[in-house]
Amino acid sequence: RLRHSGLRLLLTSRHRDWPAALGLAPLALEEFSPDESLTFLRKSLPEQRASEAALQRLAEHLGHLPLALELAGRYLERLPRLGIDDYLAGLEKALDHPSMKNWKPELGSLTGHDLNLAQTFAQSWEKLTAPLARQVLIKAGYCAPNTLLPAPVLEAMLEDESETLALDEALADLLGLGLLKEGPAIHPLLAQFARGLDEENALLAEFSTAFSARASQANHETNQAGNYRLFTPLLPHVRAVAEAAEIAGLEKSVTEQKGETKK
Repeated sequence: RLRHSGLRLLLTSRHRDWPAALGLAPLALEEFSPDESLTFLRKSLPEQRASEAALQRLAEHLGHLPLALELAGRYLERLPRLGIDDYLAGLEKALDHPSMKNWKPELGSLTGHDLNLAQTFAQSWEKLTAPLARQVLIKAGYCAPNTLLPAPVLEAMLEDESETLALDEALADLLGLGLLKEGPAIHPLLAQFARGLDEENALLAEFSTAFSARASQANHETNQAGNYRLFTPLLPHVRAVAEAAEIAGLEKSVTEQKGETKK
């Protein structure tokens, strides 16, 4: 709000970490709620074209991300013979799908956004210069999306356990650029983008080995204490990292924990 005036100034930015001393009133633009996603998609896909359940599946698969929903809606609107389920079947790797890669740029964008979803992520990635922050994002990409990343998971991302302050700084950078959500947690499409940056699975191999050791320790402590709530926050990430390691064909990984964590 401008001093001595009824005018207000609205700025848009990828950054979220504005200093409090500036006196700004940040308005965070998060993902849509399920109801907002449904309302938004209905603008492109009327009831005779897609059921509410189908749109809900589509919105959930795209993590309720507004830009992804806009790109999906414009693609489906132009291809009336394409069913939602058939479209979803081709969205296993959403960032590689034509609809998410500047499809029909001549149609333009009402908001002026880039029509390439991966490129919008890349713009924030390029602003991330700290090596540890980049490493944390890529390793977070192998974890369960939209799920709190607890301290043992984050600490397993460090090469040196004494780097806890550096980890806090890395997380602040990632949150500030919107590459991680508050929690912290990672959006499913950003997780896919992050995994794609680890072309030779080098960071996956490093992370899965370190996380395997921490998961084993936590599992032992759980069995000793008889308190399974100690391991519960790790379980979704154990499963996600295990699956990634198996797909990558890593010999030694957190997959070694799968038998123990089912007990």
